[in-house]
Amino acid sequence: MTEIQLNAPQTLYRRWEESQWSPFTIDLGRDREQWVEMDGDDQALIYWAFSSLMVAEERITTKFSGLVGAHGSEEEATFLSTQQVDEARHMQFYARYRDEVIAAPAVIAAHVEKAREQVSPAFRRIFDEALVEAHEALVAA
Repeated sequence: MTEIQLNAPQTLYRRWEESQWSPFTIDLGRDREQWVEMDGDDQALIYWAFSSLMVAEERITTKFSGLVGAHGSEEEATFLSTQQVDEARHMQFYARYRDEVIAAPAVIAAHVEKAREQVSPAFRRIFDEALVEAHEALVAA
C-alpha cells in the first residue's frame, strides 16, 4: 500500500504566496459577449452554478475563523488564514461577474441573498446550518 505524503503547512503557505491572483485583473470582456449570445437555459445554468459558489464562498469566508483559531501550530494558522483570504477572493470574483457580465450590480450581501434563492434546501442545510454550527462550536471551544 502506498503511503500518501501530505504537504506541511509551511510548504502550502509558500505555494500560496507564489500564486497570488486578483479577482479584479481577470478580463471579463469575452464573458460579456458570450453571455448575451447564450440562450436562457444556458444563462440559468451558469447563474445557478455561480449562485451556489457564491453562497458557499460567503459562508466559508465568514465562518472559517473558528478553524483558523483552532490551529495546531503557527505555520498551520498562517496557511489556514490564506484559505480564508482565497475564499473572500472567490466571493469577490463572483460578485464582480454578476456586476459586469450578468449586469446585475449590487453590494456583495445583496448578491449573496439573491444567490441563496437559487440553491436547494440540502445545500442550505450544509452551508447555512451545519457549517455555521461547526464554526460556532470551534469558536466556543
